Amino acid sequence: MNQSVIHGKKIFGHNISGDILYSENSLSFYGGINPETGTVVQKSHPLEGKSVAGKILVIPFASGSTVGNWSLYRLAKRGLAPAAVIMSKTDNVTTVGCIMGNITLFACNNISLLKYIKSLEIKENELFIDSTADKPVTEKLFSESVFVIKVGGSLITHKESSEPSFNRENAEIFASAFSQWNKKAILIHGAGSFGHSVVRQKGLKISSEVKSDTIKGWSELISLQYQLNILFTDVLRKYGINPWPVQPDSFFDFNREGKIITTGNSLLQIINRGFTPVFYGIPFNFGKKTGILSGDDIALNLAVFHGLKNIIHFTSTDGFYDPETKNPIMEINRGNWNIHKNKLHSLNYADVTGGIGGKIESLLKASDSGITGLITSGLTTEKIISALNLDSNHTWIRPENS
Repeated sequence: MNQSVIHGKKIFGHNISGDILYSENSLSFYGGINPETGTVVQKSHPLEGKSVAGKILVIPFASGSTVGNWSLYRLAKRGLAPAAVIMSKTDNVTTVGCIMGNITLFACNNISLLKYIKSLEIKENELFIDSTADKPVTEKLFSESVFVIKVGGSLITHKESSEPSFNRENAEIFASAFSQWNKKAILIHGAGSFGHSVVRQKGLKISSEVKSDTIKGWSELISLQYQLNILFTDVLRKYGINPWPVQPDSFFDFNREGKIITTGNSLLQIINRGFTPVFYGIPFNFGKKTGILSGDDIALNLAVFHGLKNIIHFTSTDGFYDPETKNPIMEINRGNWNIHKNKLHSLNYADVTGGIGGKIESLLKASDSGITGLITSGLTTEKIISALNLDSNHTWIRPENS
């Protein structure tokens, strides 16, 4: 099961799972809920007529009398209390009531992330949500027409350069083509020579200890990512695009097992206000280890987390060809990947984040969640526009049963 995780703080109670009863309106525990039935009776409240019994009640805050703690206790004594209460802003009255009634209380800064969720699990200071659901986390408001687009570092930098070198010409080709497109997207760009050369030169790798002889290299590496992002977004603005850079470690985190999770920050407002979110691969703290969070992994997890259906990778590779027949390979899936993997002469696992082979492996993981991937050249306007329009003349990575 793929899970999204939202961080918060368990104020009191046990780890628990259950169905959600959600409202953006505050609720009074005294007078707002019938203590004999557990039904919400607060007039004109969105939850009026619904029972809180055994549910995970999600509200921004409690309102009304200080007798609310005794109301929660009475509900608990009758077996009609919510199993848990999640609030944006907890208060002493509700806290005392939950303690008296043995009701789990959890604080979550942004409860809007739970608006369309049917159920969840509370584990310590985290909310676990099934991200393979119909629309994971909050983003039922996200249209499936929102695309995840990865612009390879091999396109926007001179990747084999031993020094950071921005390929402005290719960046402008992409920006010009993208500006002619009328759909919404989340962009991610790779690091190219602003990352890979430094990693090699400084001997940087995933490690549980940042040693004194590599700490300067890690610092230099993340600074170079910022520089490249500024150069790339400046080109986007030149072509009338309004990029909104998103610092990846403000959006992603890792759980205790080192698995990538999301902090729950929503991209919906950014997109709906006319901006284009722009992510980029960076050095990252993987729990107790330090390593690199690649743009390919960001693209995969953004699509899964938000229930999006299309990932497009633009690279400097103009398609994939069978070395025996010389014919282009138009589709890769779990069923045929091992055959193609052994035959493809253009695969390159040499760079620090896996090369083209790594991109295909990432898109195959996405296909397991019903996401369709496409890899194509970003070297010409025609190719870029064709891919954005999901034309068939590109290499597709599809779910096996699609």
